[in-house]
Amino acid sequence: MKRVLVYVAAALLPAAVLYLADRYHTELEIEIFDYQMRDWKKREQYPERK
Repeated sequence: MKRVLVYVAAALLPAAVLYLADRYHTELEIEIFDYQMRDWKKREQYPERK
């Protein structure tokens, strides 16, 4: 029984790692986009401040 659990865990581990990596990557892209939008809005508001 323990051996079956080890095999199941070994089979699911790569999928879990890929899921978490994809989720983290998406959150990082959103944060970068938000930062760029804030920067763009500041430049639109004060064009002389580049």
